[in-house]
Amino acid sequence: MVDPAGLPDPDSARSALEMARSNGVTDPRELDLLARVARTSRVLGRFLGRKPASLARLAQSAGRTKTAEEHVAAARALRAAGFPLVPAMRDYRNVETARVLLDDLQGHPVRGVAQEIADIASACFVLAIEEVIVETPLDDERKQPIPFTVFGMGKLGGRELNYSSDVDVIYVYGTDRGAAADGKSPHEWFAGAAARITRSLADVTEDGVAFRVDLDLRPEGKRGPPVNSLRSLEVYYESYGATWERAAWLRARPVAGDAALGTTV
Repeated sequence: MVDPAGLPDPDSARSALEMARSNGVTDPRELDLLARVARTSRVLGRFLGRKPASLARLAQSAGRTKTAEEHVAAARALRAAGFPLVPAMRDYRNVETARVLLDDLQGHPVRGVAQEIADIASACFVLAIEEVIVETPLDDERKQPIPFTVFGMGKLGGRELNYSSDVDVIYVYGTDRGAAADGKSPHEWFAGAAARITRSLADVTEDGVAFRVDLDLRPEGKRGPPVNSLRSLEVYYESYGATWERAAWLRARPVAGDAALGTTV
């Protein structure tokens, strides 16, 4: 097993190892991986040290990269195993980030590392949408549920996230025609849903956050509504949006939600 004394942050590694052993971890490989993670990230080291099951999942997946689709499937499996939404997202984010960190320390290309971190964030948004966006308002004209999409902007849109990045997103729903079952307008309903999605990722818990969510790239920035219909988005960029705001969409991509709406913008 790796000797903590030879690591960049031996105190962090020793602390994480002591915590893990006190929680019943004895597997040499798991302890070795934990020490290697904790040498670089005290936060991830503390998390894994007190979560033996999470450390075991790290050991099972270490050394194998995941595609974006595989990240979504693995995150869904964690929910299917009984994890509530908020703990599931934080657990998934921490375990997978630790795995990516181990790959990074082995010299994996920076582009691949950044893409996987972005894909981890996208998978968390998929989980949140599947929990929150249910029984949406009906489109009066089409008699179908109104779609909703999360667009990744900036580094998330470009799949270039680093370990400490927040995620820039814009929430978009299909139309203002129609009403929800509780009588709310589509805008009211989706604004509430968007707020719940944001909180599910960004609220601080004992396991930290999944990702900090930044909505400032939305139309009108901090002054604008947290969610926009497709038509209101079009009107804003046609009539009011600054050149840099339009240019920001060059890196945008749908990261979760309705695929058809995602290709419309």
